[in-house]
Amino acid sequence: MDSHHYFIAIPPGKQIREIIEEWSLAFKEHFSYKVWVHKDDYHITLAFLGAATDPSLAQMKDNLSIALKKFTPFKLELKGTGGFGKPKTPRVLWAGVSEPDVLFSLQDEVKRACETTGFKLDERPYRPHITIAKKWDGAGEVSYDWMKDVTGEKENRFSWNVDKIVLYKIHRNKKPHYEAIFEFPLFQDNETF
Repeated sequence: MDSHHYFIAIPPGKQIREIIEEWSLAFKEHFSYKVWVHKDDYHITLAFLGAATDPSLAQMKDNLSIALKKFTPFKLELKGTGGFGKPKTPRVLWAGVSEPDVLFSLQDEVKRACETTGFKLDERPYRPHITIAKKWDGAGEVSYDWMKDVTGEKENRFSWNVDKIVLYKIHRNKKPHYEAIFEFPLFQDNETF
Protein backbone atom coordinates (compact mmCIF):
# COMPACT_ATOMS: atom_id res chain seq x y z
CA MET A 1 0.00 0.00 0.00
CA ASP A 2 1.13 3.53 -0.80
CA SER A 3 2.27 5.26 2.40
CA HIS A 4 0.81 8.58 1.24
CA HIS A 5 -2.57 9.85 2.35
CA TYR A 6 -5.15 11.44 0.06
CA PHE A 7 -8.06 13.85 0.20
CA ILE A 8 -10.56 15.49 -2.16
CA ALA A 9 -11.01 19.24 -2.05
CA ILE A 10 -12.01 22.45 -3.79
CA PRO A 11 -8.99 24.62 -4.65
CA PRO A 12 -9.55 28.37 -4.22
CA GLY A 13 -8.76 30.66 -7.13
CA LYS A 14 -5.36 32.35 -7.34
CA GLN A 15 -6.68 35.74 -6.20
CA ILE A 16 -8.35 34.12 -3.17
CA ARG A 17 -5.11 32.35 -2.21
CA GLU A 18 -3.26 35.68 -2.40
CA ILE A 19 -5.84 37.42 -0.19
CA ILE A 20 -5.67 34.67 2.44
CA GLU A 21 -1.86 34.79 2.31
CA GLU A 22 -2.04 38.54 3.07
CA TRP A 23 -4.27 37.79 6.06
CA SER A 24 -1.89 35.04 7.17
CA LEU A 25 1.12 37.36 7.10
CA ALA A 26 -0.75 39.87 9.28
CA PHE A 27 -1.94 37.15 11.67
CA LYS A 28 1.58 35.69 12.07
CA GLU A 29 2.71 38.88 13.77
CA HIS A 30 0.05 38.49 16.47
CA PHE A 31 -0.92 34.83 16.84
CA SER A 32 1.18 31.88 17.92
CA TYR A 33 0.81 28.75 15.74
CA LYS A 34 3.33 26.02 14.99
CA VAL A 35 2.04 25.46 11.44
CA TRP A 36 1.13 28.17 8.93
CA VAL A 37 -0.36 26.72 5.76
CA HIS A 38 1.50 27.41 2.50
CA LYS A 39 -0.62 29.49 0.10
CA ASP A 40 -0.54 26.71 -2.52
CA ASP A 41 -2.01 24.32 0.07
CA TYR A 42 -5.17 26.35 0.78
CA HIS A 43 -8.27 24.25 0.05
CA ILE A 44 -11.79 23.37 1.16
CA THR A 45 -11.83 19.70 2.12
CA LEU A 46 -14.71 17.60 0.81
CA ALA A 47 -13.43 14.19 1.99
CA PHE A 48 -10.28 12.94 3.73
CA LEU A 49 -9.50 9.46 2.42
CA GLY A 50 -6.38 8.56 4.38
CA ALA A 51 -4.10 5.84 2.96
CA ALA A 52 -5.32 4.21 -0.24
CA THR A 53 -4.36 1.56 -2.79
CA ASP A 54 -4.15 2.35 -6.50
CA PRO A 55 -7.16 0.10 -7.26
CA SER A 56 -9.33 1.80 -4.62
CA LEU A 57 -8.34 5.25 -5.94
CA ALA A 58 -9.15 4.16 -9.49
CA GLN A 59 -12.58 2.85 -8.43
CA MET A 60 -13.29 6.01 -6.44
CA LYS A 61 -12.38 8.16 -9.48
CA ASP A 62 -14.85 6.21 -11.61
CA ASN A 63 -17.62 6.49 -9.00
CA LEU A 64 -17.01 10.19 -8.46
CA SER A 65 -16.79 11.04 -12.17
CA ILE A 66 -20.29 9.61 -12.64
CA ALA A 67 -21.68 11.36 -9.54
CA LEU A 68 -20.33 14.75 -10.59
CA LYS A 69 -22.11 14.79 -13.95
CA LYS A 70 -25.10 16.50 -12.31
CA PHE A 71 -23.04 19.47 -11.05
CA THR A 72 -22.27 22.66 -12.93
CA PRO A 73 -19.79 25.37 -11.83
CA PHE A 74 -20.88 27.63 -8.96
CA LYS A 75 -19.52 30.59 -7.02
CA LEU A 76 -18.06 30.71 -3.52
CA GLU A 77 -17.10 33.80 -1.52
CA LEU A 78 -14.71 34.41 1.33
CA LYS A 79 -16.70 35.02 4.52
CA GLY A 80 -14.50 36.19 7.37
CA THR A 81 -12.33 34.15 9.72
CA GLY A 82 -12.72 31.98 12.79
CA GLY A 83 -11.31 29.08 14.72
CA PHE A 84 -11.95 25.54 15.92
CA GLY A 85 -11.28 24.75 19.56
CA LYS A 86 -11.11 27.06 22.56
CA PRO A 87 -12.26 30.57 21.58
CA LYS A 88 -9.13 32.37 22.82
CA THR A 89 -6.64 29.70 21.73
CA PRO A 90 -8.21 27.81 18.81
CA ARG A 91 -6.28 24.79 17.56
CA VAL A 92 -7.19 25.73 13.95
CA LEU A 93 -7.44 29.22 12.45
CA TRP A 94 -9.53 29.37 9.27
CA ALA A 95 -11.01 31.54 6.54
CA GLY A 96 -14.73 31.03 6.09
CA VAL A 97 -16.58 30.62 2.82
CA SER A 98 -20.17 31.14 1.75
CA GLU A 99 -22.33 28.04 2.20
CA PRO A 100 -24.66 27.63 -0.77
CA ASP A 101 -26.80 24.48 -0.86
CA VAL A 102 -24.85 23.23 -3.87
CA LEU A 103 -21.67 23.02 -1.76
CA PHE A 104 -23.36 20.67 0.72
CA SER A 105 -24.91 18.64 -2.11
CA LEU A 106 -21.48 18.32 -3.71
CA GLN A 107 -19.91 17.21 -0.44
CA ASP A 108 -22.69 14.63 0.04
CA GLU A 109 -22.05 13.18 -3.43
CA VAL A 110 -18.29 13.07 -2.87
CA LYS A 111 -18.80 11.34 0.48
CA ARG A 112 -21.23 8.81 -1.01
CA ALA A 113 -18.88 7.99 -3.93
CA CYS A 114 -15.95 7.49 -1.54
CA GLU A 115 -17.92 5.37 0.92
CA THR A 116 -19.29 3.23 -1.93
CA THR A 117 -15.67 2.50 -2.80
CA GLY A 118 -14.97 1.41 0.78
CA PHE A 119 -13.38 4.51 2.33
CA LYS A 120 -14.33 5.26 5.95
CA LEU A 121 -14.95 9.00 6.22
CA ASP A 122 -15.42 11.45 9.08
CA GLU A 123 -19.00 11.37 10.42
CA ARG A 124 -18.96 14.84 11.97
CA PRO A 125 -21.19 17.52 10.39
CA TYR A 126 -19.58 19.20 7.39
CA ARG A 127 -18.07 22.64 8.13
CA PRO A 128 -16.52 24.14 5.00
CA HIS A 129 -13.45 26.33 5.61
CA ILE A 130 -9.91 27.05 4.44
CA THR A 131 -7.28 26.33 7.10
CA ILE A 132 -4.79 29.18 7.59
CA ALA A 133 -2.87 27.91 10.64
CA LYS A 134 -2.97 25.04 13.13
CA LYS A 135 -1.38 23.71 16.32
CA TRP A 136 -1.66 26.57 18.80
CA ASP A 137 1.75 27.34 20.31
CA GLY A 138 0.56 28.58 23.68
CA ALA A 139 1.52 32.26 23.69
CA GLY A 140 -1.11 35.02 23.97
CA GLU A 141 -4.68 34.82 22.71
CA VAL A 142 -6.52 35.22 19.41
CA SER A 143 -8.45 38.48 19.03
CA TYR A 144 -11.34 38.02 16.62
CA ASP A 145 -12.09 41.76 16.66
CA TRP A 146 -8.55 42.43 15.46
CA MET A 147 -8.94 39.71 12.80
CA LYS A 148 -12.09 41.44 11.53
CA ASP A 149 -10.10 44.67 11.21
CA VAL A 150 -7.65 42.84 8.93
CA THR A 151 -10.28 41.04 6.83
CA GLY A 152 -13.34 43.28 7.13
CA GLU A 153 -12.87 45.36 4.01
CA LYS A 154 -12.23 42.35 1.81
CA GLU A 155 -14.23 39.46 3.19
CA ASN A 156 -17.38 39.99 1.12
CA ARG A 157 -15.82 41.37 -2.04
CA PHE A 158 -14.00 38.31 -3.31
CA SER A 159 -15.49 35.25 -4.91
CA TRP A 160 -14.33 32.59 -7.33
CA ASN A 161 -15.88 30.15 -9.74
CA VAL A 162 -15.70 26.52 -8.59
CA ASP A 163 -15.39 24.53 -11.82
CA LYS A 164 -13.53 21.45 -10.55
CA ILE A 165 -12.62 19.43 -7.51
CA VAL A 166 -9.22 17.83 -7.01
CA LEU A 167 -7.76 14.61 -5.60
CA TYR A 168 -4.63 15.51 -3.61
CA LYS A 169 -1.73 13.40 -2.37
CA ILE A 170 -0.13 14.52 0.91
CA HIS A 171 3.67 14.87 1.07
CA ARG A 172 4.46 15.52 4.73
CA ASN A 173 8.12 16.42 4.19
CA LYS A 174 7.67 18.87 1.29
CA LYS A 175 6.34 22.39 0.91
CA PRO A 176 3.77 22.79 -0.39
CA HIS A 177 2.50 19.55 1.21
CA TYR A 178 -0.30 18.78 -1.24
CA GLU A 179 0.08 17.55 -4.81
CA ALA A 180 -2.91 17.69 -7.15
CA ILE A 181 -2.92 14.28 -8.85
CA PHE A 182 -6.36 14.22 -10.50
CA GLU A 183 -8.96 16.84 -11.42
CA PHE A 184 -12.70 16.23 -11.67
CA PRO A 185 -14.35 18.94 -13.79
CA LEU A 186 -17.83 20.19 -13.03
CA PHE A 187 -19.80 20.13 -16.26
CA GLN A 188 -20.19 23.39 -18.14
CA ASP A 189 -23.69 22.73 -19.46
CA ASN A 190 -26.75 20.62 -18.83
CA GLU A 191 -26.15 17.92 -21.40
CA THR A 192 -27.77 14.57 -20.75
CA PHE A 193 -25.28 11.73 -20.32
